[in-house]
Amino acid sequence: MSDDTTIEPTLIVKISYRELAALASFLVAAIGSYCHWFTFICILRGFTQRTPFFLFIASQSLAEATLLSCFVFYYPPMVL
Repeated sequence: MSDDTTIEPTLIVKISYRELAALASFLVAAIGSYCHWFTFICILRGFTQRTPFFLFIASQSLAEATLLSCFVFYYPPMVL
């Protein structure tokens, strides 16, 4: 009996470790940046009480959003 039935994959995706690292870091940083910008905007617009706690959260969100935005646009293209 000859075994003529061979199964060939229809889609082969070859991705290097550098591309995978760039994609993963881009996705994580982009989601984090979006969440921090959203938090910052909601705190500034939504809350009428300007307690030190809310101002602290707003400043931390602004700093993290700025850092992650720089990371999104700088690191993944550098890795590729």
